[in-house]
Amino acid sequence: MTSSSNPLTPAIKVQELYFGWPQGKPVLRACSLQVPRGQFWMVLGANGSGKSTLLRILAGLLPIQAGQIQLEGRVGFVFQNPDHQLVMPTVGADIAFGLVQDRLPLIEVRQRVNDALTAVKLQDLQRRPIYALSGGQKQRVAIAAL
Repeated sequence: MTSSSNPLTPAIKVQELYFGWPQGKPVLRACSLQVPRGQFWMVLGANGSGKSTLLRILAGLLPIQAGQIQLEGRVGFVFQNPDHQLVMPTVGADIAFGLVQDRLPLIEVRQRVNDALTAVKLQDLQRRPIYALSGGQKQRVAIAAL
């Protein structure tokens, strides 16, 4: 049995993670956590405590300066303001953007877009302009595009 198929192996494991901005004090010092497979966790803390920094590191948006991270699969990240990551004019086009960049066949792109919209319960909004969505709908489009 491989470690990734062992139900006791955490989906996310962070050990002694360190991160500091240049010419600033450290944001994360000896940060450690384990998220069990199949669970949803929330990261809570005061402003400036390093929550967003930790999540950006897990998503690969910031480098690891010290420590270790083990991830089972990929980590997606939705910014607090989803407008910062929605790049196309319509819902369907935004979800399809990365798939087209990966040069998938058009029929597969269409199926994946449909599946993603169904997963976030926005299947009727495929042709809706991004600017016409609510904040929550924009967050769901960002999740579907991951």
